[in-house]
Amino acid sequence: MRFLTVAIFLFLFTATAFAGAIDRVEVTGNRRVPEARIRQYLVKAGDNFDPEKINISVKQLHSTGFFMEVTVDAEVRGNEFVITYILQETPLVASIEVNGSSHFNSEKLEEAYAIKIGSTLNLLKVGNTIRNLQVMYEKDRFYSVEITHRVEYRNETSVNLVFDIKEGEKSRVYNIWFYGNENVSADELHTVMKTKEKDFWSLMNSSGTIITDIVEYDREMVRELYLSKGYATVSIGEPEIAFQSKNERLNYLIRINEGPRYTVKNIEYADSKSVYTSEEMKALTKLREGESFNVSLYREDIRRLTDAYSERGYARANVDADVSMDRQEHTVSINYVVEEGPIVYINRIIFEGNDDSRDNILRRQFDISEGEKYNSKLLREAEYNLYNTGFYENIQISEQTVADNKTDIRVRVTEKKSGSLNLGITYSSNEDQLGGHLELAKANIFGFGSTLSARAMVTAVRNEYSISFTEPWMLDNPYLVGFDLYSRTYEDDERGYTRMANGASIRLGHQLIKRRLYLNYAFAHEEVSMKDIRDNASKYIINQEGLHIINAVTLSATLARMNNSLDPTDGYKLTGRAEFGGTFLGGTEDYSRATLEGSYYIPLFYSFVGVAHAEGGQIWSLTKESMPWKLTKKPIPADKRFYLGGMYSVRGFRTSEISPTDDDGYVYGGDKYYQVNLEIWRPIFEGNLTVRGVIFMDMGQAYDEEETMFSYPPRKSIGGGVRFFTPMGLIRLECGYKLDKREGESQYNWEFTVGSTF
Repeated sequence: MRFLTVAIFLFLFTATAFAGAIDRVEVTGNRRVPEARIRQYLVKAGDNFDPEKINISVKQLHSTGFFMEVTVDAEVRGNEFVITYILQETPLVASIEVNGSSHFNSEKLEEAYAIKIGSTLNLLKVGNTIRNLQVMYEKDRFYSVEITHRVEYRNETSVNLVFDIKEGEKSRVYNIWFYGNENVSADELHTVMKTKEKDFWSLMNSSGTIITDIVEYDREMVRELYLSKGYATVSIGEPEIAFQSKNERLNYLIRINEGPRYTVKNIEYADSKSVYTSEEMKALTKLREGESFNVSLYREDIRRLTDAYSERGYARANVDADVSMDRQEHTVSINYVVEEGPIVYINRIIFEGNDDSRDNILRRQFDISEGEKYNSKLLREAEYNLYNTGFYENIQISEQTVADNKTDIRVRVTEKKSGSLNLGITYSSNEDQLGGHLELAKANIFGFGSTLSARAMVTAVRNEYSISFTEPWMLDNPYLVGFDLYSRTYEDDERGYTRMANGASIRLGHQLIKRRLYLNYAFAHEEVSMKDIRDNASKYIINQEGLHIINAVTLSATLARMNNSLDPTDGYKLTGRAEFGGTFLGGTEDYSRATLEGSYYIPLFYSFVGVAHAEGGQIWSLTKESMPWKLTKKPIPADKRFYLGGMYSVRGFRTSEISPTDDDGYVYGGDKYYQVNLEIWRPIFEGNLTVRGVIFMDMGQAYDEEETMFSYPPRKSIGGGVRFFTPMGLIRLECGYKLDKREGESQYNWEFTVGSTF
């Protein structure tokens, strides 16, 4: 686009009566744009003549996008001084054509259009369209694509817009080369870049692909790596692309000028209000004298100091650092100076976007209240707490100053859909059966934060129906209340019996250490019928035929600190449970059961996440020795004993395959067990559908009453699989391979489930 202001010819010899004032303003050339709309930008009749005002009006007209050229003429007509705006309107885009594209269809190409048919011709949007098309082709590895445009005039008011594309050949990145990296290895540089060389996963992820938008990110990440190692003057050149083998192979080159490595000579701290002593400020920072000048660590130290002051109410604290570089000795000296400002108090906490959730549902996740000192740490934890409710997919916490010592906190949330209907098909290689499941769930009922769910699962050997309700904050206090109702039928062909169970439980819970340590209590009543027992079943199973009433009290404690309770990648969770069942509670079974399990998550290099999970437990029959009023020792209920194998146990083994056996070879479960699971996973693809690849190593064993824990080796397996995060839940497809296969066992076992991880 261009605009042109023609020189205004002033006839200074005309009558002085109109030499300084405009008598009339005219507009010509407009076809589509109403004159009334144009005149709001023009100078007015009666105004004094001012070239600067006319120039501004021309710029304003041009900025509307309706005009390609704006010309201003000035003349004297008789006794009048007349200003005329001569306009050439921007034509409309009558059609958009693309020539030379065989890889994408027209519907896909239209997704890249920044300009639409019927809109005015805008060359900036034309450029954005070319840019979008370029990125689209690059994502599909057409790096030599050439895209140009043409404007074909149909008439004075409309044009055809034509894009000409030369696609070139499809290619992948086979080599990423670095030049000048004398002190940092290429392998280390590769790890910080998003662009990767073609590898085994290329068919499923973006390895071997260069995307223009990511090139600058790669360059900056390489620079940050050098800065973290003390190379404060490093220079990273523009990445270069070279094609070979008829453009099918692509080499990606990055030139580096490392420069000298700088060390920290001296660090000083200054605090005018003595909020922290120099020693305390030093303890808050990580960079030390004599070390390499790690610029990333230096920035983090500024953030740590700023956060430390804001945690004590100094929300406007400014940490200024004076960095002096000695280019001869290659050293730096740092002087941190803190300007604290006033102590700031929270005026109001304002919630926005919570159309379904009531304000108190969000407010109770804040451990800071209106009128209290500002504390950045508690605000960060509030954001973490809100995410962990599972009700919100996006949370933004911002501040708005209302006075020198007061600020409003604005919390804007985007709510997730609180209702869900999951209907799916399941397959279990353990049961060698197809089945189906239906789950209805409603979270955050009526905006109160409660959850209600109903689930049904039907297979050839298993029928399960359940309904659950949980209120995590009873009467807005951190006390959990919930209940479960269920009916389960399971036909165990391998062990030769049918188990029918109908039960209910009431759950209570509270926080022992705020948001860290949780105590939960449950009372369960269950009626279990063991029937249809085959004559050749285990004697242990035969002896338990009939109706069993299990009344049990369970106490559990959970210590957790994870970055995301629903999908953790960092942190830990430790849970201990103690369960007591007996005739003293009105049941027919006497036992006690204790388990302990823990999971630890740690982010690794290159987007990998490591998971370590371990658990173990034991069950005891309540005997005469432990309970003097008992006359006999009852067997432990069969379904309370421990069996290993399956997706959530030792993978590669069928469900209950790891268990003590009787003299006839039938499994009946152990009274003690342990298992260890080690996993490493990473994203293969992320987007609307997230796919992760996982490899694992599992081991575990179950022992009988006469055996001691670890009296013989565990069973072991290794394997891998993929996990799909979908709207219907987490879908897992994993295969385990036995490392200690025994005669008569299968070497491996596939598992397919819809559910959670450890």
